[in-house]
Amino acid sequence: MSLLTIPASRSSTEGLKKVRFDSLEEDVIRETPTCAICIKDFVECVDELITSLPCAHHYHVDCIVQWLKRDHTCPLCRYQMPPASMDWDGDGDAV
Repeated sequence: MSLLTIPASRSSTEGLKKVRFDSLEEDVIRETPTCAICIKDFVECVDELITSLPCAHHYHVDCIVQWLKRDHTCPLCRYQMPPASMDWDGDGDAV
């Protein structure tokens, strides 16, 4: 049995604020030390940009963008980002 997933809208994905790890507040770093998608510690990836969803869960930008191209929900809490109507093609690329 296959579960149908709906990608997030391109505009909601592109609208995510991107920040450097060292600009995050100390309590955020303590609460979320790793990206839940790739399981890498943020401190080990200081050159990668980080973003948070409206639910306040943090991820590497590249990780969450790839996730949201397949599924419009947060991997941790299932917060629903606006779903795509038809703005990604079948390969997960923007059209």
